[in-house]
Parts: sequence; C-alpha cells; structure tokens
Amino acid sequence: MPSPFAPPDGGGIRPRTRRAPVPPLYVAQRLAQGVVTVVAVVAVVFLLLHLTGNPARVVSPPDATQDEIDRIAHAYGFDQPIAQQFVLFFGKAFTGHFPDSVTYGASSLGVVRDAIGPTLLLAGSAFVLGNLIGLVIGYLSAEARWRPLRRVPIVLALIGQAVPAFYLGLLAVLLLAVRLHWFPTAGYGSFSATVLPTLVLTASIVPGITRIYRAQILEVRDDDHVVTAVAKGISPLQVRLRHIALNALGPAVALIGLQLGGVVAGAVTVEVIFNWPGMGQLLVSSINGRDYAVALTAVLFIAIGFVVATVLADLAAALVDPFGHRRR
Repeated sequence: MPSPFAPPDGGGIRPRTRRAPVPPLYVAQRLAQGVVTVVAVVAVVFLLLHLTGNPARVVSPPDATQDEIDRIAHAYGFDQPIAQQFVLFFGKAFTGHFPDSVTYGASSLGVVRDAIGPTLLLAGSAFVLGNLIGLVIGYLSAEARWRPLRRVPIVLALIGQAVPAFYLGLLAVLLLAVRLHWFPTAGYGSFSATVLPTLVLTASIVPGITRIYRAQILEVRDDDHVVTAVAKGISPLQVRLRHIALNALGPAVALIGLQLGGVVAGAVTVEVIFNWPGMGQLLVSSINGRDYAVALTAVLFIAIGFVVATVLADLAAALVDPFGHRRR
C-alpha cells in the first residue's frame, strides 16, 4: 500500500501539511503578464476614447471658433498623432507627471486620488463582507446537517446572482430608503449612507465564491486523505475544518482575487445609483465629458489594482494549494 504522504505523481495521497515554496520564475511570469495586461487595457480604452471625437470641442464654449478649438487641442496635445499621445501619456505617468484634466484644470492624478478613498471604502467593505458570507454559505450548503440550511442560503445566493446590480440598487433605494426611510437615498461620509451601496455590491460577490467553495468541499471530502483521517479516529469536527474546509480553499482563494474585478465593475453602477463620489462615478463622468486624462488615469489605477490583486491571489492560492502552480 502506497504511503499516504507520497507525492501526487507517485500515486499516493496528496500531501496536505507540507507547503512547497512558490518558484521565483512563477512570480516573475505573473508580474510580466500583469504589466502586459495593464498596457493592453489602457491602450484599448485610449483608442475607444479617441474614436468618440475631439475632446477640445466638448470643453470649448458653444460659440467658440475653429481657431479657439485648435488652440485648446494644441495646449493639451490633442492635435498630435494617437500613437504619440499614447507614448506621452505613459511617459508622463511613469515619471509621476500625469496630464492635466480639461474639466478640472488640475493634474488628473490629484483628481483620481481624491476618488480612490471612497471607492476603497465601498469596494473594501463589500469585498470582505461578500467573501466571508460566500465562504460561510458555501460551507453550510455542503456540510450542514439540517437540509433547509443546505438549500435555502445557496438558493438565495443564486437569486442574488440573477438580479443585476443596477436593478437591485434601485429596489433597495425604493424599498429601504424611500418607503421605509431606514437609510438615505444617496450621499457619502456617514455609516448609514454606506450600508445600502455596500449591501448591493456585496450581493454581486457572494454567489461566485459560494458555488466554487461548495463544489470544492464536495470534491475534497471524498479524497483519500480525508478517508485516512477518519480511519485514524480523528474527531469529525477536525476532519471537517482542517482536512476538508481548509484544503478546499485553494480555488476559492484564487477566485477571491478575481472577484476584485467584479467589485470594481459593480462599483461603477452602484456609485452612480447612490451618488457615491468614487472611481466609478468619476470614470463615467470623465468618459461622458471626454476628459481623456482623467479617464485614462482612472483606468490605469483600476487595471493596476486588479492585476496586483490577481497576482497576490494566485500566490496565496499557491501557498494554500502548494502543487497548484506546478499544474498551471
């Protein structure tokens, strides 16, 4: 009979206690992929923004002459070739000198920096709350002894996934704010104003993590190491928590990092509905006003944040599941 602690390629039980180090090459590859992703995302948004028209005409007075429009375009560099504008933007961003906003008349970095705090508060609260609730529901739906406790939470989570964020936000405003007067309809700076947008954004995070964690628990609990632990007489609670719940976290941790992209995307809608002064609302207003500098700077920061979170999630998943990075 093969040893229960043999390597996975040796036909035995996969080790669950030894943690293999993450190779530096794997980290370097993930970072390189992240840099390419950031540049590609900004390039696509840059091209799409330029296809919408000349921003100098938008910010000019209605009775402005063509010469005045051309002077504004020259002052902000909009008369240069697109490729040259793209290179100049990254050159300025790399040195910390971001281009000026045509709407605010100030550095786009300062404008975006003022919006980061509200977004971090909203997205961070929803991110932590949503993943914790998702892990709990995923575990209960797989391991709870009481049948309704296995069925009802996951059904509610799936219903929440089927309802779009904008529709759920409008329902929350109409029911909890307008009709019941429990929370303000919009605003920022108080706990009561934070509750509704956080709950709406949380509802978009819970279903994904619930489903994958539940599926992993159902898969892991039939593994050989769990059978071995039960045969050794280890207590059922320790088997469920240490040998099942903990070892099912690998793919869930990876998904948690990817959830950040959904949080940022959902924050755009939620911030507009609740008049939340964050990155989402700033991005929408800058695109509508064709403020290229602010829109590109916001997209750059969002892309960097998403890539960093994804890389950290991959590294965390590799530490939790030490052989996961070897299979990729």
